[in-house]
Amino acid sequence: QGWWTYEVCMGMYVRQYRDGGDMHTLGVYQQDQASSATFMGSPSGPGDVWFEQRYLQGDGCDQSSGPRETAIRYMCSHHDETIVTMVTEPSPCRYVVEVRTPAICAHP
Repeated sequence: QGWWTYEVCMGMYVRQYRDGGDMHTLGVYQQDQASSATFMGSPSGPGDVWFEQRYLQGDGCDQSSGPRETAIRYMCSHHDETIVTMVTEPSPCRYVVEVRTPAICAHP
């Protein structure tokens, strides 16, 4: 019931919450994870590159019997602002957050 609002605090955590007090931590950034930051290929076509960070050890999940996890995909935007453009849950308690930002455009 109701819509979720997402909070992405880069380098710290990802949360979802809604009116009524429901709140879940979807993952926490763990700097010591060697795979926490990966430069990736093109998800939506040639020349569209992205950078992925994994946020692990979120709140427990009844559906998967493990912690929630999130992949944040930073993609190039030719606009001046950084915005969350999409949040999906491809499998229970596994999230993908797409963030468009001009900061990634200069990456080779």
